[in-house]
Amino acid sequence: MSPVDDQLTEKLSELPKEILVRELIRTARTSDRTSQTNFLHYSFEPDDCVLELGARHLKDYGFLSDVPQTLPTLTFSPELSHNLDGGGPVHRLLIGDNFHALAGMQAYYAANPSSDGVYDLVYIDPPYNTGREDLAYNDKFVGADDPWRHTHYLSVMEPRLILARELLKSTGVIMVAIGGEELHTLKTLCDSVFGRHNFIDQVQWEGERKNNDRFISDSVEYMLVYAKNKSTLIDKDVYWLDRDANADAYFSLAQKVWDSTAHITDIEQRREIARKSFPAAVKKEIGHVAANLASFNRFDESGRLYSGGGDVSKPTGYAAANYFEVLHPVTGKPVKEPSRGYYCSEESFRKMMERGEIEFGKDETTQPKKRRFEYKGMIPGSVFNQVRSRANSHLAAIIGRDVFGNPKDHNVLARWFAIAAPKDAKILDFFGGSGSTAEAVLLLNQQDGGTREVTIVTNDAEITGKNARIGTDITRERIVRVMTGENWADGKSHNGYGGRLSVWKVGTAENIPVKPRYESVYHRLDASLGEWAVLADTPLLVEETESYRLFTNSDGTRHSVVYYDPDEIDTDAVDDILDRFPAVTSYVPVYANRSSLRFHVEDVPDAVPHPYAALNIINGAVSVAVHEPYTKRGVSNMNRLRVLSENKTAL
Repeated sequence: MSPVDDQLTEKLSELPKEILVRELIRTARTSDRTSQTNFLHYSFEPDDCVLELGARHLKDYGFLSDVPQTLPTLTFSPELSHNLDGGGPVHRLLIGDNFHALAGMQAYYAANPSSDGVYDLVYIDPPYNTGREDLAYNDKFVGADDPWRHTHYLSVMEPRLILARELLKSTGVIMVAIGGEELHTLKTLCDSVFGRHNFIDQVQWEGERKNNDRFISDSVEYMLVYAKNKSTLIDKDVYWLDRDANADAYFSLAQKVWDSTAHITDIEQRREIARKSFPAAVKKEIGHVAANLASFNRFDESGRLYSGGGDVSKPTGYAAANYFEVLHPVTGKPVKEPSRGYYCSEESFRKMMERGEIEFGKDETTQPKKRRFEYKGMIPGSVFNQVRSRANSHLAAIIGRDVFGNPKDHNVLARWFAIAAPKDAKILDFFGGSGSTAEAVLLLNQQDGGTREVTIVTNDAEITGKNARIGTDITRERIVRVMTGENWADGKSHNGYGGRLSVWKVGTAENIPVKPRYESVYHRLDASLGEWAVLADTPLLVEETESYRLFTNSDGTRHSVVYYDPDEIDTDAVDDILDRFPAVTSYVPVYANRSSLRFHVEDVPDAVPHPYAALNIINGAVSVAVHEPYTKRGVSNMNRLRVLSENKTAL
């Protein structure tokens, strides 16, 4: 227990027994009502990293009110970054505590107060809390016999999920991987944080059977999927489609097969020969493809590949049926009519015939079918089967065996990212681990030419007995090695994905009182707050002086400048940046506006007041992240017991 809990226990022990019994009964009844209205009830016990930023926001609850104000800091690491002078999307790796990072990233809204959000997709694979030392709470692993095991887990997850929610776009989605141990509690927690009405589905991943279970072999992992605002996705007519990554190559190969039959003059014979030879070509050139893609296996009269057999009858439940006569193009007799009628009007049907989208049988005794020429994929199912051991073998080939356990399969992640996010998506993983999410994004960009950018957040804890740290030796190394294809642990040559990696160290620093802020010793904190604000849109540092840092985005079309030393800023420097980049976003210290300086804030058009714009947003987000769990989880009962412990005469 914390020192505060020890003090409370000592004071409560002095209360008369009848008062304690009465209050415990009242607390239990109130807690039960709270669990029904807030979906979940537990005793929120924030970990040290949360308290480092959030304790002062809990002083109204009598909780550690003397803790100084601490802020997240961000420091660029050029020695760990990779290929920043190259081309293509810039990916980000933040090494440090994920609560600190999520809090700092809220500063994006300093210059974008009306923004729709930052990320299109958040994917996390947090600890499963199996009791086998996979969940760390205050630098100690939580064991299976820990009576506060589930409380620790929920206390770690809730404030971080709240901050992640604020970074999602209105059309954004979060996917959370989890095992059976915490599935029910995590589902209930996510219902509370994101809203039950925003729950999309629970995906079930069937893998290998385990041979160490006594009663049932647990071979399943899960992924909870929530929208930031499900109704927005529906209003925008969003459909998720699972499109085979080999689709483009598949259709290109079909064209080659058709061209190879150009010497055949009889069109029907040509179509049949192309149809028969195409599967063998696919098997040789591509290999396995999804069943819905393989259904595109016929050629029309002009050589277009299509999927036949589409039903033209009215679906059950449609209000009106369409009945009309259709003549067979060969026999000239009316074809067999669907018993429920056609799904479209006669005019629409005739137009489809003209476009070659209707296929007839040998004679009029069979119903016509619809041809599909456009492959879109299919809506993914909530259950899929794939062995998980391949991910271990793949990671071992990159960084060595037995260094990091149970990584996620980057191919599986790539599939779901392609389904749920656009090709230019910004993706966040704040339990970055081995870097599977980063490799999935790099793979997708290579496959479809996308410009996705991924931000990975992971700590730099030392892996016991491995002489390796997670952030610098595992995550960063994996990302760089798959980008270059070099230095793999298996000693083989590999094709790299390419890409650029910007690495930052996340830390904390005590906030500085307002009055002495103009002193140079405090300028580093100003620079750090500005860097948090520019990280999402302009992560590349391109120019640095004693008074400012200039940043740009991946293609050099946007710029941000962070001024942090008013003693060194002058009008000439500001004018020079504005002349070169008229649309630059400028973060200017508000305390630079002093008569003794050669520079005034008013000299910069549309300046973002710095650092207080970012500072206030970060503080506000942290306040919500710690207040929301406390107010939802029955904190009023705890407060009442605190009051009783102070006033033994309370009734």
